[in-house]
Amino acid sequence: KTAEVLRDRGFEGTVVLAAAEQRLPYERPPLSKAYLAGSALFEDALVHPAGWYSANSIELFLGCTATMIDRASHTVQFSDGSSVGYDRLVLATGSAPRRLEVPGADGEGVHYLRTVEDADALKAAFGKGRKVVIIGGGWIGLEVAAAARGAECEVVVVDAATLPLLAVLGPEIAESFADLHRSQGVDLRLGASVGSIVLEDGKVVGCEVDGDMVQADCVVVGVGVRPLVDLAEAAGLDIDNGVLVDASLRTSDPDIYAVGDIANRTTPS
Repeated sequence: KTAEVLRDRGFEGTVVLAAAEQRLPYERPPLSKAYLAGSALFEDALVHPAGWYSANSIELFLGCTATMIDRASHTVQFSDGSSVGYDRLVLATGSAPRRLEVPGADGEGVHYLRTVEDADALKAAFGKGRKVVIIGGGWIGLEVAAAARGAECEVVVVDAATLPLLAVLGPEIAESFADLHRSQGVDLRLGASVGSIVLEDGKVVGCEVDGDMVQADCVVVGVGVRPLVDLAEAAGLDIDNGVLVDASLRTSDPDIYAVGDIANRTTPS
């Protein structure tokens, strides 16, 4: 979107867009909604078709992971050994799912949802009568629950709060969401926590929830995200639960900006 706005506003300089994934840039929200439910194609989630980038003179590099920012030379180095220079740099590295730190969390059948490949793996795990335990009652957890019920899975959602989405929506609307999911056959285990994920031969067979064994063919973890600031931190930019930016999204380096999930607004002194 930054590249798009630059062209829309008449910027005529060179624009390089480097993306770690091999696919054309896409919107992530459909991954837990229509795409996961099977009612939309991946192409529907693309930000722009392939021809848009060349038509707007945007140099798009896919499968290109940035490994280092050299602020002194104004260059970014990539995992394939290449590098590119910049006058201004925009960091939009986003976030990654927070990992669950309990025994068994690295077992086969434990899923996170961030990429289209993650969504494809979940779709393959769903099916009539399959038992799905979802850890986390936020937006991702509830949307995955809805998709899993649509695929005729048996679904248990475990959340530490007394209502799903309570901190986001407040008790009245959160109660409505809880009622809606219960009416669709979702088993909500609220005010509860997962002590471990139970494995047999390295594969998920259940979860220990407050001392009870809940059977599971797969487990989906949706317990929040963390900003991907490693690149910015290694470059010496100011970090505090994200990359610190001012009202113009400028970081502690005046030639580097940060946008999206990683940007954290500094408080004026």
